[in-house]
Amino acid sequence: MILSVIALALRLGFFLTTYDVPGDGPTRAIESYRWSLHPWLPTSGVWPPGLILLHGPANWLLPRPDIVGRLVNIILGTLTIPILYLLAYRSFGSIPALGGAFAVAVWPLHIELSASSLSEAPFVFEILAGLLFVDVALAARPRRCVLTVGIALIGWASMTRYEGWWFLPALPLYVLWRGRDLRLAAATGMTLAAFPGPPPHG
Repeated sequence: MILSVIALALRLGFFLTTYDVPGDGPTRAIESYRWSLHPWLPTSGVWPPGLILLHGPANWLLPRPDIVGRLVNIILGTLTIPILYLLAYRSFGSIPALGGAFAVAVWPLHIELSASSLSEAPFVFEILAGLLFVDVALAARPRRCVLTVGIALIGWASMTRYEGWWFLPALPLYVLWRGRDLRLAAATGMTLAAFPGPPPHG
């Protein structure tokens, strides 16, 4: 909790004293704002649609494209700290978990990206949170509701950055190895294969 408070303070401080660097960040912010005015289902484009579908609805609550994406990213960037701690704690114990969480909490690159409109901070949160939910779901007997949340987060990560596509074939294999359930692993694979997929042709 202390690390999370420190992380939030650092990211808010950076947000209040800087602006979004011209380039991809403001472009994505404008696209998200345009989506909030006239929602549509993106089926093609330069970037995957995950960030637009994340930041777009936030503009309904705060129609300020110059800051709303940055605020969402600050929240997710801060939540990444306890998520990373819990995930690392399950495998390595408290000391490595605290070390890893501290490193990310004060890492200048993560602070800067969390206070931007770019996709890196949400992507890291989605991957780590998804892996945590999947690991918890498969720790004893498969808990399908928890597993569903984890798969959804990994799927959203694949819609946020192309790097998430590397996880798509690996996750069903992990579910098969940990859960010993071929049908569950197959269902995981089919769910994740929904994106990326061929866009509909009209």
